[in-house]
Parts: sequence; C-alpha cells; structure tokens
Amino acid sequence: MSISPRLPMLLSLLILLVPAGALWAAAAAAAAAATATTAPATRATLREFAVRHDGVERRYLLHVPADLDPARPAPLVMMLHGAGGTADHVARAYGWRELADREHFIAVFPEGTRADIAGVTTAPARNPRLWNDGSGRGFAGRRKVDDIGYLAAVLDDVARRCNLDADRVYCTGFSNGASMTFHGGVALSDRFAAIAPISGHLWLADAKPKSPRPMFFLTGDADPLNPLAGGEAPNPFGGPPVQKPPIQKSIDAWVTLLGLDPATTTVIRDDDRVRAVRYRGDDAADDATPREVVFYVVKNLGHEWPGRPRVLPRRLTGESSNAVDATALVWEFFKNHPRPAP
Repeated sequence: MSISPRLPMLLSLLILLVPAGALWAAAAAAAAAATATTAPATRATLREFAVRHDGVERRYLLHVPADLDPARPAPLVMMLHGAGGTADHVARAYGWRELADREHFIAVFPEGTRADIAGVTTAPARNPRLWNDGSGRGFAGRRKVDDIGYLAAVLDDVARRCNLDADRVYCTGFSNGASMTFHGGVALSDRFAAIAPISGHLWLADAKPKSPRPMFFLTGDADPLNPLAGGEAPNPFGGPPVQKPPIQKSIDAWVTLLGLDPATTTVIRDDDRVRAVRYRGDDAADDATPREVVFYVVKNLGHEWPGRPRVLPRRLTGESSNAVDATALVWEFFKNHPRPAP
C-alpha cells in the first residue's frame, strides 16, 4: 500500500526540548523538508511492506523507480534512520528517492524498534525507535534486539520482490543509524558491497567481518552529539551527559580491518569548508579498489545531514551546512565500489 505524506521528524521531542519560538521554526523547517523532498513523481512508488522476525512483524519502506527495467538487475541502497527517527522521515528528508529515480537504483528504508512496541507511549522522546548498534546502549542493546537478522530479512524480502544486483547492495545511515551501518558492515559483509556511516561510531569492540568492505564516512567538526575529538556529549533524550570516543578511533579501526595503514592518507580536498582524505591499498589502480576508506570532515557542521534542510533545532544539533550534498557523495562512492569477484 502507498504511504501518505506526514510530518517527518520528532515534533513531540521538540516540545520537550525547545521554547515555543524555536519549536515553530523547527516545525516549519520540517514541513519544508517534507514538501521539498516529496514529489508526486516519487510518492506513488514508495510502498510499505513487513517481515516477521523473532516473532515480531516489522515494517520497512521500499522505493522502486517507476521506469526501472525489471529484467535488468538493479543496485540497492539501504538507508537507516537515527535514534528517534522513522523510515518515513529518512525516505522523505534526504533525497534518496529522487536520486534513485535519476540513477536507477532501488532504495529501502528499514525501521528500528521502540521500547513500548505496542506504541501506547507515542512521544518519540519517551519511546524512540532505536537500533541495536553493538554498543549495548538503550533498550535495543539491553534486550539484544536482533537488528542484524531483521536487516537480512529485509534484504531477502526485497530480493523476492525485485531483480537485485547482489554485487551492488549498499548500506548507509545517520547517527544511531550510522553505528548500525558499521554493525551491518561487520555482520553482513557478505551482503553489502560498501558502507557509508554518517556521524556515528563503530561500537563493536572485536569487529571481525568476513570480508571487510570499503567505507565512506562523513561527520562535522562542530557536532555536539558526536564530538570529533570525543568527550562529553549531551543526551538528546534527557539524562546525564554521555562520553563519546574520538571519531578517528572508528576510522582507524576500519582502516586497519582493510589492512591499510592509518598513518598514510592522501588529501582529496582541503579548503575553508571541507577536509577529506583517502586511505588506499597498493591495489588501488582506479576508483574501484575494494581496499579504500574516504573520510570527510565538514567544517562548522553540527549533527545534521549536509545538503538537506534541518529538522531539529540548532540548540540541539548545532549548525547545518550546504558545503556538500552527502547523499550525492555517498552514491558516487557506492557506484565506484561493487562487490569484487571472489
């Protein structure tokens, strides 16, 4: 069935966190984001499906471009929302469906679980959707929710409905969804050809993917929730501040998994808006090397997806930025990194 448009992000969370003036400004931005990224040409192609996993029926949203040739295997991009987000929000806010229409790939938007599964407590601030990202944090970690099994079930269900190119299946996500992308990149390395976490951490202490995959990573140097240098960060859902590790720790860990040298980088951009470096192996004859990590730091960017309108208030997430379009950058990286032949 088709999904009707609705306000994409955490307005009830805003009521708890911000004064009335900022609330209305954020609500207007959320509405603008929903309008700007929900075009009639793509609305009818967003459909809701469900898979049953661990005794629970869990939904996901699927976007298949209307003009996609069903006889031709298509790439797939899986996009994972952040803590408190929804599949509906990321399907509308970050431009993935519009890009899928232009570039002829399938986009899928899974959804995390809530502590109150029945949904009696509906306010996102009190009952947020979360991923079990391997950190042990939150109810999803404490209950050991099998999100890896759920993501695999979603991929299997989409493969039954669509003609997928198994060598071009990718995963990206934001914040808690970025950490879940790391988790998926480890546990589902046989399914994903490359990953692209945006502003998150690799929390797994002993990550051992069967086949380490290339990674694109982006964050902001002014992110208050995941500070670039690590340290104390506010809890957006209330409670005491939390300690976060430096972002570079996750980058170095993935670089090491690929057998690369964390001390050896090539600068690919360095100006007053962005610094980006590349880690590569000696087998990098062209852009399609399986041993590559690209690391972008957007200057003055807070906890936002760059290139898209903000939804939450500045006092919570810091500054937004149009220095880059993260959606386009991620897809360009994915295009250059199909799964290598065995």
